[in-house]
Amino acid sequence: MKTLLKISGVLLLFLTMTSCFFDGVKGNRNVVTEQRKISSDFDAIDVSQGIDVYLTIGHKVSLSLEADENLHDIIITEVKDGTLHIYAEKNIWSAKRRRVYVTALSINEVTASSGANVKSENTIKAEDFEVRATSGSDVDLLLKVENLTCKTTSGADAKLKGRATNFTAKSTSGGSIKAKGLEANNCNAKATSGADIYISVDNELTAEATSGGDIHYYGDPKVKHNNVSSSGSIRSN
Repeated sequence: MKTLLKISGVLLLFLTMTSCFFDGVKGNRNVVTEQRKISSDFDAIDVSQGIDVYLTIGHKVSLSLEADENLHDIIITEVKDGTLHIYAEKNIWSAKRRRVYVTALSINEVTASSGANVKSENTIKAEDFEVRATSGSDVDLLLKVENLTCKTTSGADAKLKGRATNFTAKSTSGGSIKAKGLEANNCNAKATSGADIYISVDNELTAEATSGGDIHYYGDPKVKHNNVSSSGSIRSN
């Protein structure tokens, strides 16, 4: 069942990308770099359509685009309502490179979808931080936060390292959260529909696994609530 759900998630992404081929743009493989001016008034990032984002926390906001020359005009980087949106206004079905390097003053939310990738280059510090990854996207973050929420679905993966006082982890539909390298004091984890969650917990764990979802936990936490049904599993490692 779990394998079928994971395959279904990958197939969904494949069909989405395949549909883009018919009206997509092909990169000319001549990679150029462009420095872009953006507003500093953002604390969230939303990335989609297979674009790779490398995120650094620093003292001065900056953004550079490294991509095939003919793709620059269709890759949009804009700030709206406190969120930096990075996407392509036309479908890209082939490119040598489509990377965006962002330096932000602070970030408290990252959203990735449709095969996008987000990787932090240094530690992100925040009081409250939220990660959302869907549709085959990948997120790789180093964090030091008080309250962390991570949600993955449809074959998306989130790899988290660092430290969180309170961690809420939810994954479904073949998604995964790989947070063995994230030390959490307390964690509330829920895995459903073939999803996998790997967590390290020091103090208290509330866990629920259903419909082929698996939760693997490390450390010796007090398990406050352990709900397993429909071929789900919760395992101490």
